[in-house]
Amino acid sequence: MVETGGAPGHERARRTYEKVGFELFPVARYFKKLACADVKSQGLLGSRRAIALVRVMCGFTLP
Repeated sequence: MVETGGAPGHERARRTYEKVGFELFPVARYFKKLACADVKSQGLLGSRRAIALVRVMCGFTLP
């Protein structure tokens, strides 16, 4: 997998990837800024990395 943007400035990179056999895979990414309390209450701590980020950003003490 490689990744590049959809803007006109990325056209050359997209053509290069396609020439060597990569296929475009359409994807949608959704982002939402969460308050620190939302992270705990919505069960969004599914990985060690997520827990580490919350500790730093929100000052939580978590398992």
